[in-house]
Amino acid sequence: MTTKTKNSVRIQALVLTMAMLLSVFAILPVNAFAGAENTKTKSVGQILAENYTLSDAEKDLLNSGLLASDSITYSVPEDSDNLISVDEDLKQITAIEYTVGGFEWNPTSAEIWVGDTKEEDVTLTAGVGTYAYDGNAFSVKVNYEVRTTVSAAVQKELISAGEWLKNGIAKLDALYAQDTNLETLELAIPGLASLKGKEFDLGALGKIDIMNATVEEAITSIETQMATNGGNVDLRVYSLGYYDAKASALGVKYLLTETSDLKSDLVRDLAALKIIQENINSIDNLSDTAVSSGYISSSEQTAIRALKNVLANLVPAIEALADASGWEAFEKGTALVAAGISDLGYGVLAALVEAYNGRTDVAIVEDLLLDTATIQFNMSMSTVTVKVQLKVVEDVNDSDALVGFGTVGTTQITLKDGATKSEIEDAVLASGIVADTIATWGVYDSEHFVASYSDLP
Repeated sequence: MTTKTKNSVRIQALVLTMAMLLSVFAILPVNAFAGAENTKTKSVGQILAENYTLSDAEKDLLNSGLLASDSITYSVPEDSDNLISVDEDLKQITAIEYTVGGFEWNPTSAEIWVGDTKEEDVTLTAGVGTYAYDGNAFSVKVNYEVRTTVSAAVQKELISAGEWLKNGIAKLDALYAQDTNLETLELAIPGLASLKGKEFDLGALGKIDIMNATVEEAITSIETQMATNGGNVDLRVYSLGYYDAKASALGVKYLLTETSDLKSDLVRDLAALKIIQENINSIDNLSDTAVSSGYISSSEQTAIRALKNVLANLVPAIEALADASGWEAFEKGTALVAAGISDLGYGVLAALVEAYNGRTDVAIVEDLLLDTATIQFNMSMSTVTVKVQLKVVEDVNDSDALVGFGTVGTTQITLKDGATKSEIEDAVLASGIVADTIATWGVYDSEHFVASYSDLP
């Protein structure tokens, strides 16, 4: 039998019992971005609508996808990209840049959230910022942005597209407003054409031509158009074509697909009409004799006289239409809109142009915001109770049972959830609880004691 005394104790172990008492634990939601494969695509039109202060009508047009516009496809960062780290001791947030596919995402600001409540805004400088919140479970949300460059020329065309289309439709509307006058011109041309090359014999005064060669050429120019178009002058072909297209909500389509020569045709016909207008009075003065001579019928004379009255309105109207401004949509044609646009798309575009109420003047900058994203880092920590206890073999013969001896040291430390065994051990030692408690026992000798931990991961 072996006798055991306090002076000859066989020390078995120093047991540091780690009771993981979680005072606060929260599972916080994780945001999802961009859908499949974490990519997004935006048209340049959409980017402009997001970057500039424009009217709703302008934004609707830019966002419609109906204008010719390149698209940009890019990847969006996610929570799982490990862009954010938090030093809970320093209360410091560090967010790093994220570069993928040639696009660089940069952190701009951070926020501290608990559940659905924002607790604090955090300013970031070069991706680093400090927070004041003292809770154990919270989320750090970092706002990122990515930028892109779009040339000023491309931006100007997209921003101006609505105005160009609106001007084009206004010109066609103004042309159709002259449809009745153009019909009057068509009715008068046969009679005028009959007078080409005709003359009157004034006896001793000699012969007089009803019109000179210049007037005859002007009339022939219009007469040829009518022969080609089945009785219509070119300008009326445009007018009637536009009217029919507009009735089917395809006025914008007609503008972009059928009117590339309208400006030159207006200029040509304006010159002819001015010549006819300058000579119509003298022709009318001879029209009675022309009727009695059998050159024209009385109905043709009536048509010529009607034209004389109409030209006073028609010529200024054509002159205004032929003005040098407002021809961009005619000149660019379908290059102004998305490739392969359907009639349904043209109908939508027509409604957008109808709603368009003018271009907003903006200062164009080539460096534009492409997108933003918010990345979330869940900071969930636990309050851990640490107990430091000395256990010795009880002072009973033949007993191996361990019993407590001396003071039990207790403290609490805060650790990140998921902390490893080595991280926990380091934190315990750093707290000083082990050294402080050992100092109270007075019997501890590391040569005869074995330190161990329980309840660790």
